[in-house]
Amino acid sequence: MNIFNEKPSIEETMAIRQASGADPVHEHIVNQGLDHSICVMVARDDQSNIVGMGRIIGDGGCYYQIVDMMVRPEFHGSGIEEQILKRLLDYLNAHASMEATVMVMSDVGSIKLYQTSGFKLVYPDYYGMERKVGQS
Repeated sequence: MNIFNEKPSIEETMAIRQASGADPVHEHIVNQGLDHSICVMVARDDQSNIVGMGRIIGDGGCYYQIVDMMVRPEFHGSGIEEQILKRLLDYLNAHASMEATVMVMSDVGSIKLYQTSGFKLVYPDYYGMERKVGQS
């Protein structure tokens, strides 16, 4: 398994999104997200097929967020998630201010992955919220 700091193709990103069960989005939105990423780490197998990825987005100064942590189901539990996360955090440690905040939203099953890398639950001090654009 090899992990690279690279922008995957739109087709590869769409395929890994579908395989990992992420919500479907249009190709132009995927491309825009990739283009505006601060860093994208991609895990590839020995045949150069994408098997996992994760991205960093943010303002480049105070706040960063790890998003799109996705791994093909047949590779779950193989340590790829941990390797991608480590590489993303290594990137931030090398390029971001030590005063910057790194955030992540996680499903319940992945909380331990992030906790073992130093992330702490913010509840009850803070609550995470979301909404879709166009909702009222």
